[in-house]
Amino acid sequence: MNNPLNILIKITMILLVVSACSKNENSNIVTLPIQLTYGKTLLSCDQTFKHGNSDWHYRQLLMYLSNIYGRSETGDWQQLALKVNKFQQNNLALIGENCLDKNTQANWKFEFKSSIDLSKIKEIKFTLGIPFELNHLNPLTQTSPLNVPTMFWVWQTGHKFLRFEMLSEDDSWLFHLGSTGCSAPSPMRPPSIECRHANRFEITLPLQNASSVLLTNNNMELISVLKFDLAALLKNISTGKENNCQSSPSEISCQKLFKNLAYRSDKKTLKEANTQMVFSSSQLSTFKN
Repeated sequence: MNNPLNILIKITMILLVVSACSKNENSNIVTLPIQLTYGKTLLSCDQTFKHGNSDWHYRQLLMYLSNIYGRSETGDWQQLALKVNKFQQNNLALIGENCLDKNTQANWKFEFKSSIDLSKIKEIKFTLGIPFELNHLNPLTQTSPLNVPTMFWVWQTGHKFLRFEMLSEDDSWLFHLGSTGCSAPSPMRPPSIECRHANRFEITLPLQNASSVLLTNNNMELISVLKFDLAALLKNISTGKENNCQSSPSEISCQKLFKNLAYRSDKKTLKEANTQMVFSSSQLSTFKN
């Protein structure tokens, strides 16, 4: 018969094995955090920020990032394969969170396969948007994260690449980014050729070799992080219901938002322009595991 002591020993052994496996699994995960900011202020669902004359907070911000590549020290670009999970496919990720649904988990990071060595990556590039060949497929049959109902319009236009909605005390504003001018026999049919306005944005950023820099007593290290800056996105944008944007190229607010997303500086180096872009990169000090 099993006495209480033997049962306790068995439970302890099981917990030790589970803990060891979990630790080993986590040690193989290569992550690149993504921070949401307004200027220098780090944001969360409950954090307000002032834009114009009002205090705002975001209700949801979700975006698809795809075609992730890194440039090595030799100058070659290679695909940075993502670990497949509910937020990611091999080369596509759903980033952000829905503050309106407390049961929905947030995701503010890329998780790469363990074979990826970010310390050897000097630049990273990715696309805000979904490739045409995936954008118009049936979301009911697609694997996660391309099966999120709130991130899909109809077959003809496909997915929302970015869904950003925010609220002030007396107003609201939204920006839904996706392809427009898509030709199909009906809204429930996918187009056979690329849409007139694809509205995808390719982002290229420097990625400093942070893993080689150690801080005090080797207890801390610098890691690379990506940032999505709402101040840069909303530059010259008067936010309010009358200026909502759902990707129409004829709307002034959409034209300004597209310009902000596509910002490049011919007179600055990539590293210098990085600080004025909607997407940017920096370093963050953190405790070593």
